[in-house]
Amino acid sequence: MLTIVYFSAFQFLRAQTDQRIDEDVLRIVASTDWTDTRTIDIRDIRDYLSNRRRLHPKSDPSVYLLVDQNRNYIAGNLHKWPSDLSYVDQSRLEFVAQVYYDDDTRKNHPVRAIVVRLGNTGYSLLVGRDIMEIEALRQGYLRLFWWSIVATVFLAILGAYWVSRIVSRRLERVNALSRSVMAGDLSQRVAFNASGDQFDDLADNINQMLERIQTLVEAIRSVSDNIAHDLRTPLTRLRNDLDEIARNLSERPEPEMEQAKDSVEEAIFEAGSLLRTFEALLRIARLENRPFGESFNEVSVGQLVEELIDLYGPIADSQSISLTASIESDSAVLFVDRDALAQALANLVDNALKYTPQHGSIVVEGKSSANGFEIAISDNGPGIPAEYHQEVLKRFVRLDDSSRTTPGNGLGLSLVAAVSRMHNLDLILEDAKPGLRVRLINFKLVKP
Repeated sequence: MLTIVYFSAFQFLRAQTDQRIDEDVLRIVASTDWTDTRTIDIRDIRDYLSNRRRLHPKSDPSVYLLVDQNRNYIAGNLHKWPSDLSYVDQSRLEFVAQVYYDDDTRKNHPVRAIVVRLGNTGYSLLVGRDIMEIEALRQGYLRLFWWSIVATVFLAILGAYWVSRIVSRRLERVNALSRSVMAGDLSQRVAFNASGDQFDDLADNINQMLERIQTLVEAIRSVSDNIAHDLRTPLTRLRNDLDEIARNLSERPEPEMEQAKDSVEEAIFEAGSLLRTFEALLRIARLENRPFGESFNEVSVGQLVEELIDLYGPIADSQSISLTASIESDSAVLFVDRDALAQALANLVDNALKYTPQHGSIVVEGKSSANGFEIAISDNGPGIPAEYHQEVLKRFVRLDDSSRTTPGNGLGLSLVAAVSRMHNLDLILEDAKPGLRVRLINFKLVKP
């Protein structure tokens, strides 16, 4: 729009200037007898130009120059034919020249002019107008144009930044909610702005989706908990009854008593195994349903690892396995759920003891990392192939070889994974060459 106004305005001013120049040419022609181009009296034109200059020394924007066939000055307020000016009859020209006044002042001004050949005399007349004011107006308009462009760009950048900040803030709400949901808190919802825009539509869809997910998850948890509780009660009664039967068998004859006692003890073991499985499932469900930060306290790493070594040290000694700790700083303090972390570390050490051969070694390590603190447990047993590192974190998953020869229910590493999610940790399984190293990374370090 500014460009259209610019060109329209200055086309009009240029046309108006050309009209004034044409009027000046007509006045000059009228001042002399130009009936015959061979008898033009140059003196009439010279006198007219001199009188015009004397009557209007400065206020008149007209520019005149009369020259002979050799372009020598005769009259006018230009004393020299511009060197780069063409010599074509009736051509419109623009140039910068020194305009002289009667008080001998001269200034370099832009001029728009026309060249008129005076018949066959060889003389030429340059008639023009000083367009200094028009040029100043044009320059001012150009400055205004460029400043408006700069202002428009600045406002566009400012507007884009403002819009991006609004969008970023609203997206950050969705991201924050996503992080909360990933941490296990399905009760969070995206806030509305009540503007009815697409972000509100997105928030409404996300909230409806979360409502549905929460309903389904709670239903699944409810069913799982009910099944576990319902089965745990009869299993507990079964085990108690078997214990009672085992005690009563002591009154029977020796051969019959030994056979029955072996059967009862095997049944008791299987019932106990089922109870431990259901207890592990319930524990994992409680951990996954617990919000982040609930029951968190400051816990000393050195004390926690020391209790772990004291608990499993005698078992390791009985299997001729070396169980040691390597803690970078015994005074390090973490912000964690003590019971949950202790259970996870106990599961890892228990797994290591199951698969580490005699005269092997298990090391519990603790050290500071770039993002907090890291605890790792390494053994030199057979390890786990890399393609199964993520698979073994699922519930009830056991590798074929170990499922036949080693007791367990396939829930140990699942509980460790639940504890790591509860603390927003990274759980990494690595090849210890030989053996397996399990790393829990990014603990929140309260005191180094």
